[in-house]
Amino acid sequence: NNGLTAVTDYKGKIVEQVPQFETAVLRAELTPTDGTTPYRTFGTWPLYFWVALSLMLAWWLPRKKD
Repeated sequence: NNGLTAVTDYKGKIVEQVPQFETAVLRAELTPTDGTTPYRTFGTWPLYFWVALSLMLAWWLPRKKD
């Protein structure tokens, strides 16, 4: 394990963790929760929107001339 390996709860609190650079098996009890995330609700559309908006602004904003 050369990275972070952990299990977090629905609030982001670390419940179980394996130390870095140690070979181990991480086992934890998971509690299913109801609800949804913004990504599940909107998908990738906000990303497309902001990329398109950024490209339009870059095109329309006046460029500094030397």
